[in-house]
Order: sequence, then C-alpha cells, then structure tokens
Amino acid sequence: MDQLVNIEPINISELNSESVFQSSFWAYVKSPNWVSYAFRYQTNRSGGTFLILVRKLFLSFSIAYSPFCFKDIDSKELIEISKKIKKYINENIILVRYDLSYSNDNFSFIKHLHRCKYSIQPKESVIIDLEKDLCFKQRVKRNLKKEAEVEVFKWDNSEAEYNAWYRTYLETAKRDGFDARSKAYIKRLLSYKGVDVKPILYIAKHNDEVIGGIVNIRNSFEEIYLFGSSSFIKDGVSCGYSLQSYAINRAKEDKLKYYDLFGIGEGNLNKLTTFKTSFGGEAVKRPASCDYYYNKILASCYKFIENIRFKAKRG
Repeated sequence: MDQLVNIEPINISELNSESVFQSSFWAYVKSPNWVSYAFRYQTNRSGGTFLILVRKLFLSFSIAYSPFCFKDIDSKELIEISKKIKKYINENIILVRYDLSYSNDNFSFIKHLHRCKYSIQPKESVIIDLEKDLCFKQRVKRNLKKEAEVEVFKWDNSEAEYNAWYRTYLETAKRDGFDARSKAYIKRLLSYKGVDVKPILYIAKHNDEVIGGIVNIRNSFEEIYLFGSSSFIKDGVSCGYSLQSYAINRAKEDKLKYYDLFGIGEGNLNKLTTFKTSFGGEAVKRPASCDYYYNKILASCYKFIENIRFKAKRG
C-alpha cells in the first residue's frame, strides 16, 4: 500500500510545481486575505511541493485550501498529508479543501474525504499541446475572417488602455452574469514582478477603440487563460477568437508546452464550451473538490451554508 513517507514545511519561494496555481505568484495574488504555507512531500511513487492557503472564517476558525494540486496522489496519501500539515499551520482550521489536478487517476473518494457538491474552480477544461501542430476547427477560421479588422496586442502598462479595457470587462460581466473582479485586484495581479510566473493582459482594438481583452498567466511550462471581456463590433462579431488565437500562437512561439483554456461544462457554459473546444486540444477532467475535516461539526455547518449560497448564486 502506498504511503506518504515524508512531509516538511518549506519557504514559499521554494515551490516548484508545474502549475501556476501552486506557485509563489498565486500566494502573492491571494494575499492578504489568504495566508500561505508551502510544503515538500514524498511518497514511494511521487513527490514535489504544494501550496496551502488559509483564510479566516469567523471567531478563531479558518479553512485551508490547495488549488490544482498533486498530479499523482491516492486517497490514503491525501488523508495522511492532511493529518501531517495541521501541526505546521498556525490558524485553527476546521477543514482543508483540495482541487486536485486534471487526470488524477489514482484518486477515489473514501472515508474521511468528503465530496463537494460545488466547486469554485472548473472541473473540466480544454488543454492544447503546443508541441504539436495547432488544429483550429473551421469555426475558428470562419470567425477570424469576420474579425479581420480586430487588432490584438500585449498591454504595455498604459493606464488609459487599462481603464478602457476594464470598462469592457464590467460590461461583459453584466451581460454574461458573472461577478467582476475589482479593478485593484486585477491591477495587482498584473503588477507581479517575480520570475516564476508572468501575468499578461492581451487587448483587442477595433478602429482604435478598445473592445476587449484577456488576462492570462504563464510560467516556463504552460499558459492559462483566466478571464476576459469582449464587445460586439457588429451583429454576431466580436473579438474572442482573435484574442485566443493570438495568445495561443504567442505561447507556441515562446516554446511553452501547454495552453489551458480553463473551464468548460454544460448548461450555462454550453456556448463557452463550443467556443473553447473549437481551438482543438484535449478535453480533461479532474475529481470533484474534496474536504478533509478537522472539526466535523463546524465543517459540516460551513458546508451546509456554503451549498445554500452556491445554489442561490447559480439559480
């Protein structure tokens, strides 16, 4: 039976996962609302580093969270990790939540690991292998012709262009029904100066007017689309295909391995799924978010309230 053989706390700067969500950059982005801890682990099958984020809930209680972690971990190993990290965390955590990496074949839900009904992070995505030839579908090619007058470029820190883009972002959030991130939050994300991850804002213009843009993050391994905006320049014609095509081609030119379109699904995401899968790539899935409880009563109460909130938000 595979067992965790070692775990030790490390400095945030020592995180070396291939995932941008398991980096000192992501610890920076989530601060100061989340306190960061970093660890190194080793099993008899795999090893690496991982990030734990801790946020205060109420009174003296907190929750812990690790996004897109552990490419190769089984359930018993995850339980043992959960038990061992607690002594290194200063806050009084009632549970730790994991969003495991895509295609984690060794994991299954067993006793002490509680499946989450809802997840903040996408459970499915489309990932393009940039070491292969790009295989855009006809839908992309048709729309790129329609968007021929759209100019896409990398943001050069112009305050005026950032403000113009953010206005399109607020308009898109209102139109598509999602919660917009604050102007200050995005600006702080884009201002990161570390060497491990590079945030990028690609902007689209039509007739010298900003009509949209996308925020991406990349390391030496992958580039991930996070969120963006688009305005219609005429009936049914926008800038989404131009933006993603430009970003994908830049990532390939820069010799990255993967481009992650970050999130597909059913229902309200059906149109988004059609859009993202048209760029080719492979559809991937990850296990549902899972919790390990340190305080069963408080964790259960928190999950009950959380589920009500998610259900109300998603209708």
